[in-house]
Amino acid sequence: TRDASRDFFDGLEVKLLVPILFGVDLLGVIAVGGKLSGELLGADDRQLLRTLANQSAIAIENAQAFDEIAKLNETLEARVDERTWELKSAQTQLMQSEKMRSLGQLVAGVAHELNNPIGFVHANLQLLDGYIGRLIRAQEAGEDAQKVREAIKKLMSRRREGTERVKRIVLDLRTFSRMDQAEVSETDLNEEIDRTLGLMEPRFKGGVSVERDFAELPPVKCLPAQLNQVFMNLIMNSCDALEGKGRIRISTRPMPEGVLLEFEDDGPGIPEEMRNRIFDPFVTTKPVGRGTGLGLSISHGIVERHGGKLSVECPPRGGTIFSITLPLVAVPQEDAE
Repeated sequence: TRDASRDFFDGLEVKLLVPILFGVDLLGVIAVGGKLSGELLGADDRQLLRTLANQSAIAIENAQAFDEIAKLNETLEARVDERTWELKSAQTQLMQSEKMRSLGQLVAGVAHELNNPIGFVHANLQLLDGYIGRLIRAQEAGEDAQKVREAIKKLMSRRREGTERVKRIVLDLRTFSRMDQAEVSETDLNEEIDRTLGLMEPRFKGGVSVERDFAELPPVKCLPAQLNQVFMNLIMNSCDALEGKGRIRISTRPMPEGVLLEFEDDGPGIPEEMRNRIFDPFVTTKPVGRGTGLGLSISHGIVERHGGKLSVECPPRGGTIFSITLPLVAVPQEDAE
């Protein structure tokens, strides 16, 4: 290689070679021929060329570094996009998992609520079958069947009450979960909270009382199914904290540019050392096996994505208050984009 280089530069009538070095790496050379004036190259000329070589080395290294950074940025952006998609996918799965866990608890109570009116209707149908037989026999014998008809009418009315109760529970459950609706819509949040309370009624039987302090609210543009999940999580947490005895108070108020919702219970409250971390994933005050520590974290994320705020307060008198503020157009960020 040295001989080939020497022959090459000799053919160019090179008088001086100045290496372009970056550290110990040879990046190239500056090859200089003779001066047009015929003068010999002096020390000043060599110093000038060394300076030029140094500047060239820096420029070449900077250019190469810029190219490498540009390539890294391209791969980094792709990796960030991929990782972001993975995180969003994981977050969606966590939300769905927590929602199904909560719905599982809810459905267990709803199933009991359905059994009561269904059992009532079944018993009435058995009585109705007997009365119909009596009616047929009375008519065949030419007897007065007015009392039997009145009894049948009462049974039909009671049967209708039972089926209406079943229909209402199923409709509330379907509307609550919004399995067939994942679009933003204008929603009456008072109705949504009422619907959630209706489905959770089995949890209140015994010593838990619920107070509603609802003011008239303007419609809020939101994803009601997601906010229903928040309401359910907060009310379930209150029920767990009360352990079957106490009071839950829910108040709603309009604000100049949104709404304020407060969920309060008179349970033991949240330990002070946990209040700053209560919305972090996997943080829970419940015993092992009673909670995942994801409910409040997911609820906090849902409210924030709707442009709102979820906060907690434990007043000196005791208990816990969760406050939700939402704008009137609480469109989730991913839908806004």
